[in-house]
This record gives sequence, structure tokens and C-alpha cells, in this order.
Amino acid sequence: MQKSLHFIFLLFLCTVAGISQNGPAELWSYDTGGSRSERAVSVLECADGGSLLIGSTDSKDGIVTGQHGLTDAWIVKRRPNGSAEWQQCIGTGETEYAHQAVEVADGYVVVGQKNYHAWIFKINKSGVFIWENTFPTSASSALLAIRKKTDGTFMVGGYNGGFENHALLWNLSSSGNLINGISFIIGSYIREIRFTTDGNILVMGGYKNNNEEGCPGGEITPLGDLWLAKVAFETNGSYPVIWSKYYGGTTYDAFLDGEI
Repeated sequence: MQKSLHFIFLLFLCTVAGISQNGPAELWSYDTGGSRSERAVSVLECADGGSLLIGSTDSKDGIVTGQHGLTDAWIVKRRPNGSAEWQQCIGTGETEYAHQAVEVADGYVVVGQKNYHAWIFKINKSGVFIWENTFPTSASSALLAIRKKTDGTFMVGGYNGGFENHALLWNLSSSGNLINGISFIIGSYIREIRFTTDGNILVMGGYKNNNEEGCPGGEITPLGDLWLAKVAFETNGSYPVIWSKYYGGTTYDAFLDGEI
């Protein structure tokens, strides 16, 4: 009952915000792309006051230039006033998606999916491609989340073995190479990673099980629920689970974003 009340309260707040006439005034709005499909997945606030739009594009016209084939990862750098500073298509002629990015001293490091494999790449502050690394697996995998650590390495999260399978949490070097990592059978995917004040890691994502057992421990239905877990950071890559919780109702629930 307590979980249900929390979700009802959040939905009520969203509804009030949507109809309020006294909310913040719009400073600017921005839409961009070409004649086909574009998808924005996340936005990164940049150190210069601008922002980085991270997503994908199928277009080869409009603002989009340099598109390689089917679907490209697409990065758009915007100035503080919302106008486009530059755009860059990253692809090979197959299917690539960009999901999230972090800013580093000399550019941006982006995670996503390339030809159905987990993918990380780096571009400079002007959008020029620097390096990439893919992680071939026997089934579909993707990186959906990235956080920069104080030692210059990255914690990344996503899924392995298909979107309905195992969540993955990896530590990658500053050049995108795998240091260590783990897959969680108690979660299907990780969309957000946060570092806690006590030195551990909070992962946010979802769980979906195709059988009738539902979530581990029988907490809720097998249709799909939000998953939140706190894991201990271990240099050996074991990442033991401190606690794990599921949230949702009787139908499908999906995690999109979160903050602490």
C-alpha cells in the first residue's frame, strides 16, 4: 500500500504542474531534424552553458548531414540560447543508437548500441570522432547509462542477452576498455547510475520476467516493473548487492529517469 501511495502522489504532482497557469515562463523551445525520424534520448548540460542532445536519426536532410545509412547515433550541440552549434552523425551504414553522455576535459564520451552490441565512443568538443569500442555478445546488448568516476574511468550500465534478460554494470577505462563488471539476474536493464555519499553505487532500471513467477521473491507481477538497487563498489568487480527493490502495479511499468 505504501508504494501505491507514493506513485499516486507523484502522478498528482505531474498533473498539477501540467495545468498550472503560474509555472515558469518558457525561455526557448527547440526542434530539429530532417524529413525522417529523429529520437532524442537524453540531454547533457555542458560546462559552457550549452547542452548536448543525444539520440538517433534516420534523416539525410534538414539539419542532418553526414548520415551513413539506416540509423545513426546523432549528437547535437546547442548554445545556451538553444540554437544549434554543431551536429554529428556517428555510424557505419548499419544501425547505431546513442543513449547517454558525460563531458570530459577534451570532449564527450557517449554510450549506446552499435549493430546490436554494447558501444562506447568519444568525440571532441567540436563533435569530431576520436575513438570507439564495442563489446560483441551472443545476443543483443546495449549501454544505456554512463557516469564519470573521480579516477577518470567510467561506470556504465545497460543490458546483455536481450532487453528482457540481464542488467549489466561495468567499469571501463578512460579509453573505453573493460576493467571489470557484472550482470544481474535480479534486473533486466540499468538506465541511470548515481554515486552515493557512502561510496557505493545506486542503479536504476527495470525488471521483466517472461514466466509466471514475477520478480525475484514474488514482489510483483511478471509484466515489467521499476528496479532500484544499491550495490557496493568493489575493485575486483564483484559489486555485491546491498539492497534491491521493485516498484509497480499490475501492468507494465518502465523506468525512464531518476535522481538522488
